[in-house]
Amino acid sequence: DPHLITWDRLQYTFNGYGEFILVQDDSDAPKRFTIQGRFAPRKSENGKSLATELVAVAIGMVNSDPNGVKTMGDKVHVEFKSETKSLAVRVNDKPIEFKEGFTWLDVEGLSINRAKGNDKEISVTTRSVSGVRIVATDYNLVLYASVGLTYRGFTHGLLGTYTDTVTDDFTTQTGENIATSAGEQVKHEKFGLSWRIQQPQSRFFYPSDNSFSHFQFPDFVPMYVSQSTLPPSGMNYNDIKRECETVQSCIFDSIATASIIYGVNTLNSYKHATSAIQATDKLVSCGYLPTPNHGIKNYTGYLQSQRVFFYCESAYTLIGSSARLCEPNGQWTGFSNTCIHNAIFVVGSLVAVAIICIVIFFIVIYLRREKVTAYNTEKMEMKHAPSKPEHLGSGAVDDEDLDDGGFQEWQDKERKPSLENIGTTGHQYPPISDFDRRSDRSSVSQDYDPTLELRMKINPDARLSSVGLANDDYRGNRNGSASHATPESWV
Repeated sequence: DPHLITWDRLQYTFNGYGEFILVQDDSDAPKRFTIQGRFAPRKSENGKSLATELVAVAIGMVNSDPNGVKTMGDKVHVEFKSETKSLAVRVNDKPIEFKEGFTWLDVEGLSINRAKGNDKEISVTTRSVSGVRIVATDYNLVLYASVGLTYRGFTHGLLGTYTDTVTDDFTTQTGENIATSAGEQVKHEKFGLSWRIQQPQSRFFYPSDNSFSHFQFPDFVPMYVSQSTLPPSGMNYNDIKRECETVQSCIFDSIATASIIYGVNTLNSYKHATSAIQATDKLVSCGYLPTPNHGIKNYTGYLQSQRVFFYCESAYTLIGSSARLCEPNGQWTGFSNTCIHNAIFVVGSLVAVAIICIVIFFIVIYLRREKVTAYNTEKMEMKHAPSKPEHLGSGAVDDEDLDDGGFQEWQDKERKPSLENIGTTGHQYPPISDFDRRSDRSSVSQDYDPTLELRMKINPDARLSSVGLANDDYRGNRNGSASHATPESWV
């Protein structure tokens, strides 16, 4: 179909005869793509017409190294077979066959997907999720192209310059901008023909009996839309206009081919294209997912609500997610994956188990060692506890006066019953046990109560609220016990 809609929604007709660049990736990416179209005159009811149609599409990768040297990468050639109204596909000039039960094929830089059980539709996607969907109708090819937002300002060709404005859509291959208000012939000759490919640029397949030059017709003069107001003999213009619902591309094709049926086919393609373009305004892409080494990938696409399925060859085990879904936020569900040889997988599993066991072993050893260290530290603290000075007697305790001597004599003295250490209630203070050495002492006022100190020594973990301060509230026994409280374009 010679009727095009650019990225920025500008509609026009180009009836070129030959091979032309539809989209050229001018970004600085190391892997760039190009989409090319082959146009040939449509056979009309009265013979060959002066209007052309799309008969083949080529998608190719262009690789660029850090020094700017460009080399041609993989390419896909899709051709319309009018006899069977189907598509013939070649990858790197060789016919391809899809594996039974699968609808995809991956090559370096490109993914090819076809509708299941349908040889009339195919999609080719680049790693950057730019690409085309090619549909075979009863009469010709229809191409839908898409690019990501990151290509804004980096696409050129017959499908225009993606900049969100139509003023630069007619930019030639040499960079000249043709005004959108220019006449049809000016646009055709200065803009359209400037995108004719040269032989080194071509990504098409050429059979042995037809070379590159066989498909180039630079002197072809087409019929322009302005000339499509006089229908062929036997056709009524008003009937054509009515059947075409006043859509100009339908009217042009009906008159150029002398067939309203062909024109209506164009009308249906136009409706589908405009609907698809409107849908792309809300298009969400999750990005390309590579096929793991020794793996197999089957997918419906990389757009919202589409899924990608992964499998591994025999003797390999898939590690990661086997199915991933493109969510509305532009993110894939699941995790990246890889295929591991079964022997390596088993050994790796055993190694992982062994590592876990070793880690657990060292943790246990570490905890036991910490426990022993804590126990020995406690014993050392008990052994080297400070002594109470002899001169303090049973009176106030002053930390500044504590030293390593004299405390034993003070203990012996305090253990002897006497009238001095008998409370007013007649109760005798309990003996001081070895736990005295673990108790921490802090400075207290001069009216320090020795019974309080002794009771805290007997039960050092007790809170003050659980021990009464008055001597006659104490209910301890000689064994040291005390109660305490714990509180996600169209052609």
